[in-house]
Amino acid sequence: MRIFHRQRAIRFSLAAVLILSMVSCGKKKTVAAADNSSTGMPSLSINSPSISEGDSGTKTLSFTVTQSAVTSIATTFNWATSDGTATAGSDYVAVSSTQATIPAGSTTVTLDVTINGDVTPEGNETFSVNLSNASGATIASATGTGTITNDDVACPYTFSNTQINGANFAITANAANHVYVSSINGIYKSTDAGASFSKINSPNFGSINLNVKPNGTKVYSTGGTFAAGLWISTDGGANFTMDINDGLNSVWIWDVAVDGSDKIYVATSGGVFISTNGGTNFTAKTTANGLASNDVRNVFIGPNGNIYAGGNGGVSVSTNGGNSWTNSATGLSNNFVTGLFVAANNQVYVSTASGEFAVSTDFGATFSSQAIGGNTRRPYVTAGGTILLPTSAGLKVSSDSGVTWVTCTMANGGLDANDVLAATVINGKVFVGMNSSGVSISQ
Repeated sequence: MRIFHRQRAIRFSLAAVLILSMVSCGKKKTVAAADNSSTGMPSLSINSPSISEGDSGTKTLSFTVTQSAVTSIATTFNWATSDGTATAGSDYVAVSSTQATIPAGSTTVTLDVTINGDVTPEGNETFSVNLSNASGATIASATGTGTITNDDVACPYTFSNTQINGANFAITANAANHVYVSSINGIYKSTDAGASFSKINSPNFGSINLNVKPNGTKVYSTGGTFAAGLWISTDGGANFTMDINDGLNSVWIWDVAVDGSDKIYVATSGGVFISTNGGTNFTAKTTANGLASNDVRNVFIGPNGNIYAGGNGGVSVSTNGGNSWTNSATGLSNNFVTGLFVAANNQVYVSTASGEFAVSTDFGATFSSQAIGGNTRRPYVTAGGTILLPTSAGLKVSSDSGVTWVTCTMANGGLDANDVLAATVINGKVFVGMNSSGVSISQ
């Protein structure tokens, strides 16, 4: 009997231990169910997502790892990327073996991979995310495929390149298709439609903008440094004289426009300077005359005779030859206008300091804008309505009023460099000026 009772006591003690192990402070412990009958553990699987690459910057492609059942303990595993047709570094940012965790009570975790944008037309590209070393679950699907879909279109132009040292800020031509390029090292001229260039007998100043009369006899150049004045040639660029009359020697000079009667408009850090006698005398128009700001970076004569000035304050418009001005920045997210062009239909196109591009169909009263990114420079609009927009990431081209864009670059079109400062069309060819590089000409 003692042995029997001892056995009963032992059995009672074991039962008490079991009960105590399942109850703590009045709370019941539960054991989660598992759906893997062969191993008693849940399984992991990964999806295969896709994303468009974008033209610049980065995007995030997210993979989702799913656990087949909820557990009361965390599940861990390692993951890493591997190349397919996509290449780590250029197309996406590689991830070496990294541990990820699905917390207790959850069934999913997200794995993020950084995708690099570019403007090179190419096929869709793929890479893999691989799972390994799972703890708390088995791996049913070890590999997910990420697809980077191409969203780039081939540049509509094929360029050849002519070397002109230094930053090439502006390109213009006369009626004989003599091409002039303003650069940080002076002015270069081509008499063979851009096949070759030579530096003309200009002072060794950095020219940041040009205006050439159609007959080619007069060339107007803005100096590239403070108080450099306005430089004028009356013999096609063979000789220049510096015009510093009436205060031009005390301002930055950014741009110059000349109408058919030789009336000169100069955009400066002190307003718009106007001469009606070939530069002998100038009158400064400032905020006192209605300009939005005295810091004027662009001046343009519209086909209807309106004068447009863009700068630190939006766009100012004069309908009376610059005597008085009205202003607008309506629709612009950034009021600092860095580039301005008026097309043959009198639509006004501007770029701003924040990488913005905007269009006005009501003579500059209001604008519709979009973010382009990078640094945007003065746009150019062809007779057929194609928009050429120089940017720090290539030449953007739109044939549908800016709804869609194609980006021409070194890799896509053969530009000499990707940092584009200027673009224009001369005799049916697109001329593109680059920063610290050459001039690219469409073939």
